[in-house]
Amino acid sequence: MKDQINLLCITILFLFLQACSDKNGEPNNYKIVKEYTVKEIIIDGISGERDFETSGLAWYEDKLVILPQYPYMHGENGNGLFYYVNKRDIKDYLAGEGQVNIKPEKIILKAAGLEDIAQSKGGGFEAVNFSGDNVFVTIETVEEDSISSFFVFGKVIGELDTIALDSSSRTAVISQTGIHNMGEESIMNTGNMIYLIHEANGKNVNPDAEAICINKFNYEITTIPFPNIEYRITDVTNPDSTGLFWAINYFFPGERRKLKPAEDIVASLHGIGKSNAEFEPVERLLSFRLLREKIELADNPPIYIRLEEKKGTNWEGIEILDDAGFLLISDFFPTTKLVFIPID
Repeated sequence: MKDQINLLCITILFLFLQACSDKNGEPNNYKIVKEYTVKEIIIDGISGERDFETSGLAWYEDKLVILPQYPYMHGENGNGLFYYVNKRDIKDYLAGEGQVNIKPEKIILKAAGLEDIAQSKGGGFEAVNFSGDNVFVTIETVEEDSISSFFVFGKVIGELDTIALDSSSRTAVISQTGIHNMGEESIMNTGNMIYLIHEANGKNVNPDAEAICINKFNYEITTIPFPNIEYRITDVTNPDSTGLFWAINYFFPGERRKLKPAEDIVASLHGIGKSNAEFEPVERLLSFRLLREKIELADNPPIYIRLEEKKGTNWEGIEILDDAGFLLISDFFPTTKLVFIPID
């Protein structure tokens, strides 16, 4: 009986230490902070489809463009497909005034001359952004050791009927980390510049992390420092007039060996959500500020997402819905879903 009691005490102590440990396994005393619950927005033909595998979101005027990682998997007549939904439909849905499900509209993707990367398996489209009728994408490849992504630009044709990519604009982006299947996961633009942000920026894997800066007019490439943030950055919003932008910061426990997380400085500064502390994944939104010569972590507290799955949800796209909150979309893990996070 005494041995059983001792074993029970040891088990309780072990579970307690686990709950009070950082994601790198080190003990912590992070304070517990507020978490936010997502509200799902059902989109016919996309929501719940695991093989849709979304990679990003971006506004084109009042149309929310949904980027599939493999647009040719759903393509027609040799072309790929992107999709969009109207902002008005999203707002009506959230207000309970719209149809039961939202119907997406198709965007024909023409990418002649990019077949070797645009249709390659294992890589695929990772990010999209718009500036007027100009469109910018990153396409990831996992078949070449020295390259993680390609940057390509193109044009919107008609009322977002077609996106035509210019194969001559194809620019290779050398991986900052050399980590398999991690490249330039996010695009943002403001003023005359486009910015590409790498997926892995942690202290132990990318100590000298940088954002890639591309001039919209002459496509000259420079870099500026990016802060060491643990786990993955999977998508970002465009900066506002003060340079403030938001990013998805996600940790999937199966990538611990790959990412080698150091101390979580965000949790040290601000705390951690209850379910994020209890389970291994981390799902949160972080704010950054774009300055003239660097990007830095902003002072805003992180927005923690209440974990619905013990293994986490791989959020791959983010956009701001006016001043009401954030729209997020996941890839196939555990399924594809568009959600809204209202902000107080």
